Amino acid sequence: MSGPIHQQSNQNVASPSWFQPVREAVLDLYRGVAAREVWTAFAWDEIQNRYRRSTLGLAWLGLSYLLFVFGIALFFGGFSDLGDGAFVVHVAFGFAVYSLLLAMITDGAAVFSRTAGWVKSSTLPYSTYVFQSLARIAFPFCIQMVIA
Repeated sequence: MSGPIHQQSNQNVASPSWFQPVREAVLDLYRGVAAREVWTAFAWDEIQNRYRRSTLGLAWLGLSYLLFVFGIALFFGGFSDLGDGAFVVHVAFGFAVYSLLLAMITDGAAVFSRTAGWVKSSTLPYSTYVFQSLARIAFPFCIQMVIA
């Protein structure tokens, strides 16, 4: 049983071709999670920069959400079979989840092209940029859920 067939099967079992990329991906995720301070700081800085020029600042997140929900509830509330309170709750939670999904799709598609300069010039794990994007998306979602 020491022929070439037996030796070849041992080599495939010992180091499958798919193992190395999976190992690298898991290590990158681990290193990204370990760099939590980096991606949370980046995400917080981007959130602050987005609302820096506004007079209301970060309060604009909650105020614009409230205005949209109450506007939709006021305009379409009469068409619903639900009571006014239940319709407002459905609109509030539905819009928050819709905004989360939309932000995840649009931001996820552009996460590496938007951070290309950082990716090329630093040695941070790639998952750091994904976690940064998720943290930046989660902040408005959390505010909207608290308001809802």
